[in-house]
Amino acid sequence: MWLASDDTQVRYESAVNEVLTNDGLFNNFKINRNYNCIVGMSDEWQAPLFYDFIKENNEEIFKKINEFKINDNLGSPAMWKSNDGFLMSPNTLRYVKSLVDLENAFGSLDGFVVAELGIGYGGLACVINTNNKIKDYVLCDLPNVEELATKYLSKLGITNTTTDRNKHTKFDLFISEFCLSEFNDEGIYEFYEDLVKKSDRIYLTMNLHDEDRKKRFLSRVSEDFDITIVDEYPKTRWANYIIIGNKKEIND
Repeated sequence: MWLASDDTQVRYESAVNEVLTNDGLFNNFKINRNYNCIVGMSDEWQAPLFYDFIKENNEEIFKKINEFKINDNLGSPAMWKSNDGFLMSPNTLRYVKSLVDLENAFGSLDGFVVAELGIGYGGLACVINTNNKIKDYVLCDLPNVEELATKYLSKLGITNTTTDRNKHTKFDLFISEFCLSEFNDEGIYEFYEDLVKKSDRIYLTMNLHDEDRKKRFLSRVSEDFDITIVDEYPKTRWANYIIIGNKKEIND
């Protein structure tokens, strides 16, 4: 179902397993090339754009931006320094940018049950939990990836996570940053029924570019959600986009 090449999948899963069992590798996993072949850490050129976006689009989150540095405490990420001396990894800034999108669209996430598909190391879960009192954060990925994210988050004191996606019959918010769109149609619509359709709100960063597949997916999502589609920011060389939606029942 996953459209990543066999070689990439093997490199990534092997890296995850090594990071789980080797403390030295865990301490530096954010600069591990085999790990980064799937979980990219954002580029330095993106960092000032994320930083300015946060500053210009959500004053309250920007006031708290130093609190999100907790996500840089583990894994030895590459860091970016702004002209005013602020220091943070581009990857953490990307997650804070996503938080701005989420809270601008949906308000406070306090009390939410959140499900995320394609969790990486748990960075977005960390950032969301830092600014919200999340009831339950459901980690959905390969078993070893879920184990790594659980380990990472627990070391940061975040323990409101579960890997049991059947624990809840519905979710307040479903998030996928690229992962959902990196499956074939069978995989996409299986996850749609299992996770997306059970959610009241959705935030989907998509790299599904094939026009026919994209059209079919947007048509399907529009049956269940009132959606807004915006371009990925900052734009990369790909025509990526973000789908933000509220389930139609909760708007009626």
